[in-house]
Formats: sequence, C-alpha cells, structure tokens
Amino acid sequence: MDPTALAIYELSLKTNFYHHFPNDLPIWAVMPSPVDAPNSSLTHMLGSLGAVRFAGSSLNEFAEELARTQERGHPIILFGTAFGLMELISINPVALPKNSLVIETGGFKGRHREIDRVQFYGHLRAAFDVADKACFSEYGMCELTSQFYSQGSDGALYGPHWIRTRCIDPLTQSDCQPNEVGLLRHYDLANLNSVSAVQTQDRATVGDDGGFKLLGRASDAELRGCSLTAEELWSPL
Repeated sequence: MDPTALAIYELSLKTNFYHHFPNDLPIWAVMPSPVDAPNSSLTHMLGSLGAVRFAGSSLNEFAEELARTQERGHPIILFGTAFGLMELISINPVALPKNSLVIETGGFKGRHREIDRVQFYGHLRAAFDVADKACFSEYGMCELTSQFYSQGSDGALYGPHWIRTRCIDPLTQSDCQPNEVGLLRHYDLANLNSVSAVQTQDRATVGDDGGFKLLGRASDAELRGCSLTAEELWSPL
C-alpha cells in the first residue's frame, strides 16, 4: 500500500475512533490474530488501534483471560464480530469490569446461520453485564478508509465529517427519501489513490441528519463481512 495513503488511513481511523471512544481503555479483540488472518482489514484495523489481546484460533484461553479482567477491575473495550462474540458468550458469559464497552461488527448473516440483531444485543447486555448504551456497532469495509459507529441496539450509524453517504434507489439511481429503503453509496475523501465513491449492496434507510440504519444485504448480493471469517474459524459446522 502507498505509504502516504496508509498514513492517511491511520490518521482517519484513530481520529474518528477516539472521537467516539475513550483513548485510555485497552482493546480486547474477539478476532483472529494477524497471524491467523493476515489479509483481514479488521485485524489490521484493530492492530493499528493497539489492541492488547487477540483471540487467535482458540477462544477458550481468551475467555479465561477475559474473566480475569473482572478481578482486576479496569474497564476495557471488547471489540469483535457478531459471530465471534456469540461464540465467546457460549463458552463463558462473564461480566465485564464496570464502564467497559462492547463494539460489534461484521454483519449478522453468515454461511451457516443468522443472528437476530435485537436478540443479539440482549445477549450482549446479559452476558457481559453492560447497559444498552455501552454497546456499539462498527460499519466499514476494505474499500473505504473511514468507518461508521452507532450506539445502542437501535442507534443510527454516523461517519466522520469527510465522508458522505447517500441512499440510492437501485432501479432509478435517484436518491431515496428520508427513511425510504435503498442501497448505500459512500463518498470517502480519505480514499487517497483509490476510488472516492463506493456503491454497496447494503440495504438501509438514511435519516434527515445523515445517519443510516442497516437492514442487511440485498436479496441477491454475495455475503460479505468479517463475521464470515470468525464463523469459519470458530464454528465451522
């Protein structure tokens, strides 16, 4: 990757992330390590943010270490894919230290199963003993330099000020009305040496303030998302 473009990516990532989250909480990544998934953009992202622990190929040891964070009492950010977090919960649902945050990403549809979003957030709250407002969602893709974040089980996703998102009618290519379902199209000014506009097959509605709510992939779209990596690694059947 071009060094200048990579530097812009790092700056964009950290500026936006720490606009939403404290910079003094260690990040625990429920994701394969860079060794296990060297081509994963999410793994690279979490490494760039200085994640102190990756789950690697085994969740059991990770779950045991996570349980000890409760004894130490220092809050953490638990960042993982939806499927990775569900696998972790099935192994050892453990209360996180007070003021900890949970960030999920990667989508809810996999090759072998699908997770209902409302029920999933209920599992997060119950398993980790956190409030709904302490649960966040991250949305991004390897084609974009920037990311979007939402708060709570029903929060809209918002990006930094250098990215714009439109909701497009796939038949007419015109803009949808606020809260009308369409496909997302992103314009990311941080995409140096790459295309600035990315047309997705993600269905969503966009509100008057520019925030959007995901409704899943278009019916004929190929499944994508970092949750697929976690699903294949930790629940292959």
